[in-house]
Amino acid sequence: MSTLSTALALSRLQADNAAWSLLRSDRAAVAIAVLDAHLGGAQRRLTATDLFELIDSDLDDLRDHGFDLPRSGQAYCSDWRAAGILIRRPTDETRTETFELSPAAFSAIRYVRQLIEPRSTVTQSRLATIASGLADLARDTDPDASSRLRSLHAERARLDAEIASVSRG
Repeated sequence: MSTLSTALALSRLQADNAAWSLLRSDRAAVAIAVLDAHLGGAQRRLTATDLFELIDSDLDDLRDHGFDLPRSGQAYCSDWRAAGILIRRPTDETRTETFELSPAAFSAIRYVRQLIEPRSTVTQSRLATIASGLADLARDTDPDASSRLRSLHAERARLDAEIASVSRG
């Protein structure tokens, strides 16, 4: 793909993608923190009333710590729904509606989580574990039975030698 076609595709994505919209919004940090806290964990869906109350409580706390958040939780949820960040669904049981994160919002939140808690680097012990697992996999999936038997006998000899060494102290 040429640079021009990639740039055009990314430009369309930037204009239309809810994840990108969330990440570039003026209050992205607040939105991601609030939405992740209430809809990104075990609880994936909340009634509108419950979500508005939780967000209003968070907004009060954030305002007390210097964040400029002039609107209500309901107003922010309305904006997030219009931007494709939240999905609003009616419930069958009651005459209420629920909110949940859109797949794009999950993607944006997952991306930010990785920025906050980057994956740990590969260590020598992890590489040894992976190499050992690959060797076991190669041995166990070898279609040649005689080759597998040779590998297993070699492994047993290595284990017997290690047991004898430990027994001797």
